[in-house]
Amino acid sequence: EKENEELSLDASDVIAALQYRQYKSINHNSNWDGSGMATVYDILKNIFKDLGIAKIYWAQDKRDADGNFLYPTDIVISEKNFFSSDNNEPWKCDEVLDEICKYIGVTAMQDEDAIYLIDFSEYKTHSMISFLIYDLSDDSTTSLIQGIEAYADTPEAYMLNGADISFSPA
Repeated sequence: EKENEELSLDASDVIAALQYRQYKSINHNSNWDGSGMATVYDILKNIFKDLGIAKIYWAQDKRDADGNFLYPTDIVISEKNFFSSDNNEPWKCDEVLDEICKYIGVTAMQDEDAIYLIDFSEYKTHSMISFLIYDLSDDSTTSLIQGIEAYADTPEAYMLNGADISFSPA
């Protein structure tokens, strides 16, 4: 009688690893009382520091009510949002990233040592993306215009955080 063999493969990247890190506020405090107001950029930099992420690519398509472009250095939120109101427990960093992405309407995607924050719904009819690239080592910025085809129909475009791939022979 032939035994079934099962092969399992867990895919991991920096975004998936965030589920194992507790959020600490910008001033390195791990409780609600020590947290304050911070820009989205500072929070993202805080989350990704020490994890090998060198750059954050911000797709330049978000605008305020007056039509001016919004940048992660312009959007300020309270870090108190990332601590449980019941027991002062900090959230996991993946929950913080997810909440920020929902708030600003983007999807976070990793490619090598970079995190891309993209609103894919904006590019259904566009062929180019204009990025502002933040270098986390020195907080400098550069601009880049790139074709959207670089993100379509690739295996990376369909990956989910913490994805499991299993193979079971018939």
